[in-house]
Amino acid sequence: MDAQGGKMRVGLRNMACSAALLVALSCATAAADYPTRPVRLIVPFPAGGSNDVVARLVANQLGDRLGQR
Repeated sequence: MDAQGGKMRVGLRNMACSAALLVALSCATAAADYPTRPVRLIVPFPAGGSNDVVARLVANQLGDRLGQR
């Protein structure tokens, strides 16, 4: 392997690492604003059943943790 090829590989690796770091940081800042709208929980069963009761309990807990209704 010649010196030119080694330098090129190091440069490409550094660029790839920098790009990955930028993507990771931008995703972290975008995720901080989630959710911007109310989250819908869809239960494909009729109201009043046990699935409805569990879904309402889960929705209350999720609302408290996300700060949304």
